Amino acid sequence: MTTLENAKSRSVTGVTGADLVFRSLDQIVERIHQHVSEPLFSRDLARRRDTAPTFALPDEHILKRMIILIAFSQQVQSRSIVKMIEDGVFERVFASFLPAEVAKLDPSGLRREYWNNLAALRFPRKLVSMVDCATVLLTIAAQHGSFMRFLEAQRFPVRIRSQEDLRQFWQAFDVTRSYFKRINLPFFKDFTTLCHLLQDLGFDCAKPDSIVMSTAHRVGIVVATQHTQNDRRKVVQTMQRYSAYRGIPTPVVDLYFLICGGQTDARKFVTPAYYTLTQ
Repeated sequence: MTTLENAKSRSVTGVTGADLVFRSLDQIVERIHQHVSEPLFSRDLARRRDTAPTFALPDEHILKRMIILIAFSQQVQSRSIVKMIEDGVFERVFASFLPAEVAKLDPSGLRREYWNNLAALRFPRKLVSMVDCATVLLTIAAQHGSFMRFLEAQRFPVRIRSQEDLRQFWQAFDVTRSYFKRINLPFFKDFTTLCHLLQDLGFDCAKPDSIVMSTAHRVGIVVATQHTQNDRRKVVQTMQRYSAYRGIPTPVVDLYFLICGGQTDARKFVTPAYYTLTQ
């Protein structure tokens, strides 16, 4: 099977756009490694390298991850959400994440009873999405056994190492997203949030958020500053191609994009000198 690296190395048409992008990314990676803050950087790098999907995960774990990802969305103060997780707020409010129990909850009642503990979410509408995720998980379980069994049946490649892997990933992605739209899975039927969920569950993917897109613009993957879904797909695919080219998982590439883009939580992985020298 032809690897992405071998396909690239056989180019006889001169310097290609991919060559230029990969060279720019190589330079970013090199600069980051010159200014890493240890042991924080190596710990997160190892965590991202070692992730892989676990298809035996129960649906209560999936619901927990969905609720947490929804909680972190829409520019909340991440430290406040982390404290809520550490204090067990979500576990208490959402019935230990058991889908059958969470599906019975009334979002309006949750707001009345718990909003003082949940105010860091910023938007009460998130409670509706969280409860509705539980309801849809029950539908998926009735049709496919469990959420992860459904994903397993789509045949996502665990790691993308070839053009065929890339094609198979996006075929599975499109089928998955189409199904989620059909059954109206809240939040995660959208392109960017589905990418995020797959990454969170250990798949070779990355979330094309505003920070990742700003880095993509910087290295020439996209030109426009207002990004379409096709732009976001192109960015994730380029990250996957680069991951295959360098033999590292896509979530590791995501780490470099986040550091380069200056994401608040990623700035701790490098010394302040990195941003002083790259401004």
